[in-house]
Formats: sequence, C-alpha cells, structure tokens
Amino acid sequence: MEVSLFLAISGLLTLVAIVGIGPRLTNVRFSTGMRDIQGNLTKTLNGAAVGTNSNIKKLLCNNGTVTVPVGGTNNGGANEGCVRSGKIAIFETDRVVYRDIVSTANPVSSGCGSASAAGTFDYIKSCYRPRILDDSVQAPTSYTLPNGISRVYPSAAQPQAYGFVRSPADNSTFYFYIKSGANTSSSMENGSITYETTTDKFPLCYKLANRSAKLTLFKNSPDNKLDINGTCP
Repeated sequence: MEVSLFLAISGLLTLVAIVGIGPRLTNVRFSTGMRDIQGNLTKTLNGAAVGTNSNIKKLLCNNGTVTVPVGGTNNGGANEGCVRSGKIAIFETDRVVYRDIVSTANPVSSGCGSASAAGTFDYIKSCYRPRILDDSVQAPTSYTLPNGISRVYPSAAQPQAYGFVRSPADNSTFYFYIKSGANTSSSMENGSITYETTTDKFPLCYKLANRSAKLTLFKNSPDNKLDINGTCP
C-alpha cells in the first residue's frame, strides 16, 4: 500500500514537473530562435553591403538584361558590364531565401532619369536597371527558420521581401521592402524591382505554439527591431 502510494505521488510530481517545464522550454526555444532569425538577416545583408558576397557565374549585362554568356564560368571578375549591387531577403513561411541583385556598370543608353535625380532610388532603377538573379543565373541561398518557428503575418502564403540596392556611381545605398504578390514569387527574379513606398516600417510576425513575436523592418534603413512579445495584427 505504502509503495503504491509512493509511486503514485512520485508519478504525479513528475507529471507536474513536466507540465511546468514544457512552456518554459517553448519560451526558450522561441526566444533563441527569433534572435537567430534576426541575427541571420542582419549578418547576411550587412555582409553583402560591405562586399562579402559569394562568387557567381560569369554574367553579361546589357541595358538591364542579365544573361549568362555561352561558356560562362565561375571566374571572379569576369562579368561583362555588370556589378553586384545588392541583396534581397525573401521571407517565406518556414525559411528566408537570399538572392543577389546585379546592375549595369554604366547607365543604360535610353530611358534614364534626369541628372538632377542622381543618387535617388528611382534614378538607380532607371539608369542602372538592377535585377534580382533567378535560378538560371545563380542558385539562391536559404536559411530555414529554427525550432519550428513559422511566419504568420503578412499572410504566410504570400512571401515578403526586403533588401538593398547600391548605386554603381557613388555607392549610395537604399533599403527597400516589397509587399506580397507576383514580385516576390519565383517569377520575379531577373526582373525590375517594384518596391513599397507608402509606409516607413513593415512588421513581420512569427509564431511557435502560443508565442508570437514581431520583427519590424524599416524603409531606407539597415536597422530592424525585434519584439519577442510583440502583438501581431
């Protein structure tokens, strides 16, 4: 009788301990995972901004069209008329996909903006035709969200994108955000950048079990803000 009672009490205490530890473990996994997500984004974009990009195939840039010449190799510095001018992070439900952005080294021959607009984002788009590289030119790199965390806002089914582009002329750098839609699907690569201009900050929300956090990105800024206990829309 006493042994049975002891075992019953021990089992109950073990169950209480497990139930109590479970939420704490979830909190630790979520907090650690979210900081890792933020750190990966910051490190990847900052690394690209200072020129620590991976090598890519030989490219040919002609008036905004990016192609791989026949016989193109992975020789660094062999790109014809191209400069690597930016990086974009595409936020999917369970991962972040990173792609390089390439521009023409010199202004295009036609359709360029006025000299008075030099140094602006629109001028870079018009004169240097930045393009996001697709799989035919460069395989992307990706980062899988850790610990079972998933992005839930904006709609998980609609990727969002955030990145920067740098002017080949004066190295002025602009950070931009692209809302969900065709421009962040796989078909947007090697196409022109259509970016969001109506708001200055863009929240992304992530969840694990009953925990949620908000990672806020800012237009024209490399900074981001992580709120572990952030309320999602």
